[in-house]
Amino acid sequence: MRRADETWKVWITSCDTDAALGRTGASRCGLTVNAEGPSPIGTERRRTVGQGQGCISQGGRVPTTKELVCLANSRKRNGRCIAGIDIQSNLWVRPVSSRPGHEVSEAERRYRNGAEPRILDVVSVRLFRPKRFGFQTENWILDPGSQWEKRGRVGWDDLRRLEQRPKHLWVNSEDSTRKGLNDRVAVEQEFALLNSLKLIRVNAVTVEVDRPYDANRDLEVRAKFRHAGATYILKVTDAVYEERFRALGVGSYELSESFLTVSLGEEFKGHFYKMVAAIIERRTTERTTEPGSDG
Repeated sequence: MRRADETWKVWITSCDTDAALGRTGASRCGLTVNAEGPSPIGTERRRTVGQGQGCISQGGRVPTTKELVCLANSRKRNGRCIAGIDIQSNLWVRPVSSRPGHEVSEAERRYRNGAEPRILDVVSVRLFRPKRFGFQTENWILDPGSQWEKRGRVGWDDLRRLEQRPKHLWVNSEDSTRKGLNDRVAVEQEFALLNSLKLIRVNAVTVEVDRPYDANRDLEVRAKFRHAGATYILKVTDAVYEERFRALGVGSYELSESFLTVSLGEEFKGHFYKMVAAIIERRTTERTTEPGSDG
């Protein structure tokens, strides 16, 4: 187990930030972070990317730029759901559009070179303001006129420092779907919901691919795992893993130790549904981060 004063590192390829990564690290003008030991965030010098650029949004608002560790790029009707942890505040941020479905379009999320944000990218995103939707307290309205930029990557050890350890994933009850387990929360229990995103670590995951009730629809992909003494079977909306396991066909597939981003969606027919928005396998995750930027 690491001591609090041990060094940990992450590549950030920007010279515009000097912010806290989690609670112990800080980026240093494109160099490897080498912050030793915890330091009070309030005592650190901070600079927001884009500060001083004089950018004014519609309605006269000055946008803010946040650098997020991308921890979800999941399927959503008409677009994607993108979410990550802000390296300065260590809080979840979900950029959303001002459209009724709040989805992020392809044009809004792609980098300058046309690439798609990947899980574990450090992404610079310009945002207008926080926009809470019920218990989805993490939502921020994105600036549709700005382009996202990749500033670097993080690795498995960095995820360990971002790991959350909730006692349960919101509310567990016997009110599950036919194929799921602990996979939804009734609207009557909304009072108990305070947020909608979790990053958890599990020892193993079973990916289950099954035929839908409607034969005209794509194969369904679910993740079965245990966390904090409870078993869950949740739909997978991670666009990469969903496509990968659909291609393998109906069956069960075992994964070893992984991080999961679990999201709680908006109300649908009287329930809020839990989803696995990202699967991050330890065996395929780089132990060290990459210094390059393609954004």
